[in-house]
Amino acid sequence: MIKSSWYELIGLLGVVSSLVFVGIEIRQNTSAIKGATHQTIAEQINDLTLTIASDERLAKIVSSMYSEGKKREDMSPEDRLSLDFLLLTGYRRVENIFLQYEDGILDERAFNRIGMDTYKTDFAIGTWEEFKSGFDEDFINFFEELRDNQIVKINK
Repeated sequence: MIKSSWYELIGLLGVVSSLVFVGIEIRQNTSAIKGATHQTIAEQINDLTLTIASDERLAKIVSSMYSEGKKREDMSPEDRLSLDFLLLTGYRRVENIFLQYEDGILDERAFNRIGMDTYKTDFAIGTWEEFKSGFDEDFINFFEELRDNQIVKINK
């Protein structure tokens, strides 16, 4: 009888230590996923920036959006399309951050690094108005609140 109790106690301790081990592994895995996600977001913006910096035509039209305050109607159809697609890439990146924030993978700090000034230009606002119907309504509301007020509000 005493022998049986010892076996049960040893078995219980084995189960408890296994659960503790699994919990630690899950926590470490979650941290690794968060780190990889932050790294991926940083790489995305670096790739986008490098694309603009290494393409003289793109650099000129992006520069005109900032320094000259060009609007959509001020650009050739080709330049407008290039800048639209560049901005849509950025909007999708912000949407991806939003989805990962909703899922609890990222926290509010992720929204501090998205370069909101770009999305406040007249051209970018025009692009957003033209293409926002291709985004989820929750993201549309969130993005417009973030862009206009720099406030992160998510209904979880």
